[in-house]
Amino acid sequence: METYAYTADRSARLVLSGWKTDALVYSSVGGKIYAERYAKRGGFISLFEDYGWVKATVEAMSVTVVFQGLLPGAVPALRSQTDGGPSRHVSEVSYWAVGLGVKVDMVGGSIAPGGVILPNPGPALGPANVDVRGLLVRGSGLIDGQRLTCDEIVVGDFIRFT
Repeated sequence: METYAYTADRSARLVLSGWKTDALVYSSVGGKIYAERYAKRGGFISLFEDYGWVKATVEAMSVTVVFQGLLPGAVPALRSQTDGGPSRHVSEVSYWAVGLGVKVDMVGGSIAPGGVILPNPGPALGPANVDVRGLLVRGSGLIDGQRLTCDEIVVGDFIRFT
């Protein structure tokens, strides 16, 4: 799944993607953001040149992925992780595993509307290695002085608890 955010003149864009893949021998979860510019793509000795989207380094970008699972007793569990910084062309947060499902260390909590992460109201539970059931991916960046934010992506069984 992908979403896009364009500069005002549509000459550059951010591409945000999120995924949860469960194959028999390999599983992965994560989110990635990268930047592209609409520019001339090279051909052989100026033959077959055309215009299209090419990878580009921009002033700054970041991606945040909120992984969600359930602790015993159906207690919601979360882990939020961010990657990003200045002068980048890509930022990514991902995990993979051999076999079905990816486990990530999470703590009890929930996410409210507006993206606010709330602690679990019950007794404090330490981190636990939990199967990732869903994820929420957010990304933004700075291109040519313009702050761009992609629409967030929900993957799998991500539930906003309140």
